[in-house]
Amino acid sequence: MKKGKGLMLVGVLCCLMLTACGNTAESDNQQSATTNQENVNTEAQNNNTAVTGTEAGTSDSEQTTDASEESGFPTAYYFTVDGLDIHMDDEMAPILEALGEPNFYYEAQSCAFEDMDRIYTYSGYEIFTYVIDGVERVNYMWFTDDSRKTREGAGLGTTLAELEAMYGTEYEQDNTKYSYSIDNCKLSFILENDAVISVEYNLIMEE
Repeated sequence: MKKGKGLMLVGVLCCLMLTACGNTAESDNQQSATTNQENVNTEAQNNNTAVTGTEAGTSDSEQTTDASEESGFPTAYYFTVDGLDIHMDDEMAPILEALGEPNFYYEAQSCAFEDMDRIYTYSGYEIFTYVIDGVERVNYMWFTDDSRKTREGAGLGTTLAELEAMYGTEYEQDNTKYSYSIDNCKLSFILENDAVISVEYNLIMEE
């Protein structure tokens, strides 16, 4: 996946932010800044992180973590860049201070949250934020070209077999979108011709 295509998608995302009010549909390749949070209920989260053979009374997050540790798969999903770990729902202020001035910045009045929804564009990835209780937090990230990888080594061009080797087969599939969920993060991969064309980190919002 080349940078030209990624930059073109950046423009599309910015346009979507201006027209996203009242629209909660998620496209296959990108989401608007005001609708990229997904309303996931407890049952859906359980299905996304389904684990068998656990003891009664164990919480869903403990079941998922225990299964991941035993299988050797990740126990948490977050993005690392230049030594900085970025988790879903992290405060944006210290992240912005560490990363420095973005290559591109865009904001629009939020339809779902307080204040403004914002997009910070850096080399190979974008960070989306929302504001709650007066604090700006991360709720979405995605790769804009093939220069970035997840902590486990997945990126644009990775095959499904390679994803399964990195993350296992306990994913939620929606057509060509494969999603893994742990705690408050959903890590999603969209494939085309058995190659990843989109990598996305989504915040799972509590109801």
